[in-house]
Amino acid sequence: MRAAAIDNIYLNFGAKKMGDIFVGALNQGTPLQMYIPHFPERLEQGESFKYFLLRNKLVEGLKHYKADTPENTSLFIRVDEVTTGTRYHKTKWTLKTFIG
Repeated sequence: MRAAAIDNIYLNFGAKKMGDIFVGALNQGTPLQMYIPHFPERLEQGESFKYFLLRNKLVEGLKHYKADTPENTSLFIRVDEVTTGTRYHKTKWTLKTFIG
């Protein structure tokens, strides 16, 4: 583990072949806007942060996936980190978790 500076966080279904959803845009105009981290966010070794999204905003942001993407497509979290660049982290969730 080491310190990291996070530039941005994105949601992605289908790794690099599908477009990314910038999570910061999903909270615009909502009460959660006051509580989200402001990027770049520096995390020291062992630190973390939480990021909350309103379900209705998330579902709205995922609409374009529903037509072209199978429901069992895995969710990846794309992280832009200053020293290592873009990394995709696979999660246990699928598209169906959110809009199925």
